[in-house]
Amino acid sequence: MNKRFTLNLIITLLFLAPKLSAQQGLIDSLEQELTLEQHDTIRAKTLTMLCGQFRYTDRQKGVDYAKEAIQILEKYPQKGELRANAFFQIAALFYFSNKADSALLALDNCLTIARKNKLLKLQSGALGLQGGIYERSYQLDKAIETFNQSVEIAKALNDSSRLGAEYGNIANVYYRQENNESAERYAKLALEIAQVRKDTPNMHQPVYLLSGIEPDPKQRIDYINLAIDLCFKTNRLSTLGLVYSSKGGYHYEEEKDYIKAIESFRQGLNYSLKYNRKRAAASNSNFLARCFLKTNQADSVLKYARLGTALGQETEAINQVINGYSRLSDYFERVNRMDSAYYYLNKVSILKDSVYESQLEEQISEADAQFENEQARTEIAKQDLEIAQQKSLTNQIIAGALFLLLLLTAIFQWYFFRQRRKKRETEMALQLQQLEAQNLKELDQSKSRFFANLSHELRTPLTLILGPLKNALANSKQAANPKDLQLAHNNGEKLLSLVNEIMDLSKLESGKLQLYPTSVPIMPFLRRIFYAYESAATIRRIDLVLESSLEDELHIELDQAKVEKILNNLLSNALKFSAAGDEILMEVQEQPGHLAIKIIDNGIGIAKEDLPHLFNRFYQAEQPMEQLSGGTGIGLSLAKELAILHGGEINVESQVGMGSTFTLLLPFKEAQAPMELKERSEEVIVNPYLATSYQPFLLNGDKARILIVEDNVEMSNFLQHILSPYFHCQNAFDGQQALEILHKSKIDLIVSDVMMPNMDGFTFRKKVSEAAPFKDIPFIMLTARAEDQDKIRGLQLGVNDYMPKPFNTQELIARIHNLLKNRLSRQAAVQEESQEESISVDERFIKKAEAVVLEHLDEVEFKVTHLAKALNYSQRQLSRVLKKYTGLSPVEFILEIRLQKAYQLIQQQRYLSVSEIRYDVGIESASYFSKKFTERFGESPSNLLKK
Repeated sequence: MNKRFTLNLIITLLFLAPKLSAQQGLIDSLEQELTLEQHDTIRAKTLTMLCGQFRYTDRQKGVDYAKEAIQILEKYPQKGELRANAFFQIAALFYFSNKADSALLALDNCLTIARKNKLLKLQSGALGLQGGIYERSYQLDKAIETFNQSVEIAKALNDSSRLGAEYGNIANVYYRQENNESAERYAKLALEIAQVRKDTPNMHQPVYLLSGIEPDPKQRIDYINLAIDLCFKTNRLSTLGLVYSSKGGYHYEEEKDYIKAIESFRQGLNYSLKYNRKRAAASNSNFLARCFLKTNQADSVLKYARLGTALGQETEAINQVINGYSRLSDYFERVNRMDSAYYYLNKVSILKDSVYESQLEEQISEADAQFENEQARTEIAKQDLEIAQQKSLTNQIIAGALFLLLLLTAIFQWYFFRQRRKKRETEMALQLQQLEAQNLKELDQSKSRFFANLSHELRTPLTLILGPLKNALANSKQAANPKDLQLAHNNGEKLLSLVNEIMDLSKLESGKLQLYPTSVPIMPFLRRIFYAYESAATIRRIDLVLESSLEDELHIELDQAKVEKILNNLLSNALKFSAAGDEILMEVQEQPGHLAIKIIDNGIGIAKEDLPHLFNRFYQAEQPMEQLSGGTGIGLSLAKELAILHGGEINVESQVGMGSTFTLLLPFKEAQAPMELKERSEEVIVNPYLATSYQPFLLNGDKARILIVEDNVEMSNFLQHILSPYFHCQNAFDGQQALEILHKSKIDLIVSDVMMPNMDGFTFRKKVSEAAPFKDIPFIMLTARAEDQDKIRGLQLGVNDYMPKPFNTQELIARIHNLLKNRLSRQAAVQEESQEESISVDERFIKKAEAVVLEHLDEVEFKVTHLAKALNYSQRQLSRVLKKYTGLSPVEFILEIRLQKAYQLIQQQRYLSVSEIRYDVGIESASYFSKKFTERFGESPSNLLKK
């Protein structure tokens, strides 16, 4: 269908584009003659000659000259040739001005005069122009009839030039009627005449037509190559875009040689764009997209499909827009982007429906026009009969009979056309229903493919969970493969994170997600979140910069947990789409009524067409570079919804290759610092970040000494700021400097980062554990490297606790307190054991004790006596062993396991209430559970569950 449309277009262009018949000098000369005194007939001749020169320029001026000539010649009926020629010239001007009715009226006058005066050559020219008008208005049968009349006159005049032109016109009409056999016959006749006359310009039209209808592929490509050669010889370069398109179609359809097809379509595109033939350019672009789809060149498919769509929209070429959208749908289906593929497939269906409805309306209008023409003919016949009745009674009787006959015929025709119209409407409606059914079927198939892919995405982590677990179960008699279990755990966490985000969005949509605003010291809060990404950025050689004009003492009212989710999403995305050497900037400033937090990166950026959809769930960006990293998932969508829940918003600005700026706007609600901060006493110091108050941890009457090992200056200062009310703090900026401090100062606990210059955290921990004076110092790893393999490595090196960034300051202080308290208990147990009989025990005993407690975890009545009996120990022996190796009494040991399990259940969000969790870990008293949990982790279980 596209090929036939292309061929019709070029033949029409060739017919409508003859050379200019005169230069500007001739026009000036003729207009100069009009200023002289002339006889009427000479002036009319000058006017007729002059109007012909404006056929392709100022046509209205030409019409005015022709009308003046006709008005003059009305006084000279004997000047038939001049009058007929004047009517012909004005008809041509109306034709090229797309005024078909006026052109036909002028041609009727021209032919009447020409026939009366036997002006055969003028008759032939007028008939040829009349046939062209009928062809343009799709009255193809009339066009063939008129062209054949011109052929007979041309034969009588032995005018081979006119004969060849009319054969070419007839061939073109038959081609438009899809009568290829007749079209081929007349095209070959036209070509034969042009070759005999050595008329190169007139060879082009039949050659190109034959290139589209010749059944023999070898002969067809010969015609196409000849058409290209004729374009260059006759300087018709503007049509090369269409000819090369035909050549590309031949390579694509006949030879399946997509490389040659690409070369031809590219040449066609270049010539089409050069000569502003945008419809031809759209066709070549869409064909190029099809070729690149065949050769799996995805980027090129996207480029040319978009170009073809844009050119089709610009020129209102609906078929090319449909083709462009089809290629885009094919492309996104190829790259497994089913949401985008469905989007463009739906556009194709909508456009096809609109085209179909337009065709239906056109056909109905045509039927109405035919019926009106028949009525008009009936009216004319009626008038003729009335004139005949006036001549004689006999004629009146005959006329009456004829009138009755014609009336019956008209009624029959009216009824026939009405029935045919109803039938056609019924058929059209049926076809429309079938088309809608097909579209719905395709829509359902697209949806099925989309959900199949979505299911596949969810099945992948589930498979990676179930497979390793099945392997572990199958090998239950042997030690489980730690890699399998680790793989299952990682993918379980991924799936859990996705489900949690979906649950948050569901709560948002149902209006069940609520804010829990508190007074937050905004700059320390933002520093903690921002510099938690320091280690990850250092690994990738990305610079982090924080700029703010706000004071550290400024408190803002907001929901910490939800704002932290928003910022973590924006920062992780910025890190994800940045490369080595890039910079990520957090800019914090106060705007009228808002707190503005900007996350600015100079990474790969986001395409302009993707920006409006960026916060849509699971949207896949069209930018090729971004496709490699996947779509936006639901993270940005959740961040947007949480910002709106706060009464704020998130905006984005981006440019491909230049980076992106995400701006989080939150209501600026300044709050007072907590009262405890203002009313500190010497006995109790309250930290502004904690809901629980702690006393300074004293050893021998002095605060415990903490060594903070952190290479980031702001993070180091932040840690000292939150810990100094309770402990003496010393700072080191790498492991080497920390070792020097250990040899010089007494340290009770170490908090260390992992990624540091000179000596990293793992190496530092190894050096500490190898040195006898330091190996028993409690050690907390605080780092952005939260992967399980890093945790395992740290624990293997003897790390007592491993906390990932971003961390909860309450939990950090609680863990430090517990580790120091346990260390004191262990030291006391060792001193006691040195005075009594030593008991030999190893870590397997502790693991066994832990397993026994976990087995009876949900039993409220499980006590120390049950644990001692299960381990074949007396309560006294059990107490001494647990004190020595854990620093905990048996009661504290059981409670610790219960609290750790409760913390794990809250993090996994398996329960909706604290009561369910409390009973699951075997604690009856709600107040006791809340008190002990808060002491252990620095935050109440109810608050942690809300977050």
